[in-house]
This record gives sequence, C-alpha cells and structure tokens, in this order.
Amino acid sequence: MPPKDWKYIEGLRNSDSQVIQEIYSRYSRKILDHVKTNSGSASDGDDVFQEALIIIYRMCLKEDFALTASFYTLLYGVASRVWLKQLAKRKRAGEVMFDESGEYIDEDRIAEEMEWYANYQLMLQKIDQLPDNCRKIIQLCLQGKKPREITKLFQYKAGVASGRIAKCKDKLRKLMGGGTKELSHG
Repeated sequence: MPPKDWKYIEGLRNSDSQVIQEIYSRYSRKILDHVKTNSGSASDGDDVFQEALIIIYRMCLKEDFALTASFYTLLYGVASRVWLKQLAKRKRAGEVMFDESGEYIDEDRIAEEMEWYANYQLMLQKIDQLPDNCRKIIQLCLQGKKPREITKLFQYKAGVASGRIAKCKDKLRKLMGGGTKELSHG
C-alpha cells in the first residue's frame, strides 16, 4: 500500500486537520460527481462524503483494521454503500425523486445500482483470494490505471499488460461465480 494511503488512515485516527483537508481536496469532488451521476444532488454528495469519512474513521480505530486497497477504493466503496442505502430508504418511503434538473429519477436505475454495489462488495472480498500479482493488477485497474501505466509499473514488455489484465479479470470472475459483467463502473 502506498505510504500516502496509510497517511490518510493515520490522519483520520489522529484527527490531523492537514491530512483531513488533503482528503477533502483530493477526493470530495470525485464522490460528489459519483452521487450526482447516480440521481443525487450536490447536497447529497456532501452528506455522503461526510458520512463515508465518519464510517472510515470508526473502521480505522479498530485494532484489526487493515487497508487492503487504496484509500480512494475504500472511500468510494463506503460512499457508494451510503448513497445506495439513502436511495433505498427514499424508495421505501415512497418519495418521488427528481434530480437537480427536475428530471424524474428512474427507480430501475436505482435497483441496477444496488445490484452493481452488491457485486462490487463481493469483488472486493474475492480480490484477496487472487495471487499477489493479480491482486495488485486488479487494484490498479480499480484505481483507473491504464494498461500502459501498469506496463511501466510492472516493467512489462509492450503489450503484455493487457493480456495479464484480462487473465486476472477472468480469475476474479471465476472466483465470483462468473456473476460480474464488468469490473469497472462508470
């Protein structure tokens, strides 16, 4: 795990305002964009980011806490779960939902998001069962790294990374029971 990622965990544990400010400046916009893309408002995005940080803070206070992916992967996963729970709660309450432009929010899309999130959670669990090299490749893919970046990081010959990525994704799909259509979400 990159030292900067562990720095975020230590910063949260110690309530280090500089580190927390860095987390906000690096990641809050990404979470806000995710929420807005998935039927939320800017206000919803701010709330989700705050709640996700609180959850991660509580997680990292536990002695057995281990950061097994990048900090952003953890933050994104927690924030997605928080947002999906809020959407589900709104749906159960029978709220008619509209986005910021006044467009009706498609409840089928919410169901698809919830299904995606369940697959995402399963995938995060199964990643730990992959061989070390594949686990690192999949984590880099989840962080948005391109094959050419992975080629440089692993010092592969040109064109090798794409094949390795495909093989690692296949291994992960098999561990997941073949149930995932795509390993990235966008």
